[in-house]
Amino acid sequence: MTTNQNVLDVGTRSGILAIWSAQAGVRKVYAVEATKMSEHACALVKANNLQNVVEVIEGSMEDVTLLEKGFVVEENMLVTTGSNRQE
Repeated sequence: MTTNQNVLDVGTRSGILAIWSAQAGVRKVYAVEATKMSEHACALVKANNLQNVVEVIEGSMEDVTLLEKGFVVEENMLVTTGSNRQE
């Protein structure tokens, strides 16, 4: 990643990838999280003093409008398998 890049972190959860991107020197990170986990991400961003680089947005990606263009996209996917069913 370079300093002139913008990063869109979809499903940021705790914001760790957004924080790492900011620490790597990107220009701006938009960290989108649809759940209240966004509050935790905000706290971690603030604790790392990265509020000027990382913007945490609570909402669904379908509802978010960003004015900037040209993003490197990070997407966090949690995949679970198996079942809790008892037969």
